[in-house]
Amino acid sequence: MAWEQNNRACPSEAPGKRQPKTDQPWAGRRALPTGRQGFTLVEILIVISILGVLTSLLVATTRSSDKSIFLFTEQAKLIGVIARAKSLSIETFAEENICGYGIHFRPSENKYLIYRYKDTTETCNAKAFSNAEADIIDDYFLPEGLEFETDDSGELPNNLTDIFFSPPQPTVTFTPTQSNAEIPLKITDRETRAKVTVSYAGQITTE
Repeated sequence: MAWEQNNRACPSEAPGKRQPKTDQPWAGRRALPTGRQGFTLVEILIVISILGVLTSLLVATTRSSDKSIFLFTEQAKLIGVIARAKSLSIETFAEENICGYGIHFRPSENKYLIYRYKDTTETCNAKAFSNAEADIIDDYFLPEGLEFETDDSGELPNNLTDIFFSPPQPTVTFTPTQSNAEIPLKITDRETRAKVTVSYAGQITTE
C-alpha cells in the first residue's frame, strides 16, 4: 500500500531508479556535440610562424627606437660641449695668455674635442686647433652606431674643422671661414638625422 502511494506521488520515477536533481543547471540537457577535439599540426605551425614574425617586427622597432634615442642624446651632448666652450671663454677672460676655447672635429674618427688656446705673444692670431699649441680639455667619441654625416671627401659641411670662442663677448670664429657652422649626425645604417648649427653670433640651434 505504501509503495502504491509513493508511486502515485511520483509517477515519473520508476522503482529503483534515481532521478537527477533539478537544482543542477545541466540536469536534463543534451550534451552538445564536441566535433573537433583540438588544433591540427598545420594550424599550430601557422600560429607559431605569425608569432615569430610579430616578435621580429617588435624587436626591430625597439632597436630602431633605441638608436634614435642615442642620436638625440648625442645631439644634446654636443650642444652641451659647445655651450661649455663658449662659457669657458667668458669665464677665463681675466686669465693671462688665454685666447679662448674651441671645439675641434675629427669626423673620420667620429670624434670631437674641446681645447684651449694660449698665445704667449698675446696676439691670439691662431684660432684653429693645433696639437703643438692647444691644450686639450676633453675629448668625446660618438657611440657605436652613430656617425658624423660627411660629404664624399669625408668632411663636415663646408669642411668645418673648428669652432672657436674668443673672450670677452665671445667672438665666434669658424675654420675655414663661413657664415655658420653645421654639424650633422646620423644613425649609421639609417636615414635618421639630427643637426646642430652654430651661428656667427654664437647662437646654438638644432634640427
